[in-house]
Amino acid sequence: MRQAVKIDPGIDEEGRLGYWQEELDDVRLKIRNLNRKISKRPDDAKSHYELAHNLRLIGKRKDAENEWRKVIEVDEGNWGKSAQKMLDKYLLQRG
Repeated sequence: MRQAVKIDPGIDEEGRLGYWQEELDDVRLKIRNLNRKISKRPDDAKSHYELAHNLRLIGKRKDAENEWRKVIEVDEGNWGKSAQKMLDKYLLQRG
C-alpha cells in the first residue's frame, strides 16, 4: 500500500485496495502464463525462475523454493546460480 500512497498521496483506502487487487491479479495472470509456458518447455530455466519470483510475491514460499530447485536442476549457468542464491537467502530467513 505504501507504493500506492507514493504514487498518489491523495488516494483513499478503497483506491489503495483497488490498486493492490490489480497488482495481485497481474501476478496471478503471470503465474498462469508461466505455468503454461513451462508445460510446453519444462527445461526453461528463466520461466521457472520468474515463476518462483511471482509465487514468492503472493506468499507461496514453499512453491517458490520448489521452482528455484527446478531452475538449479535444469541450468548450471547464471539462472541456476541466481536460483541457488535465492534459495540460500530464503532458507536462511526461515531459520
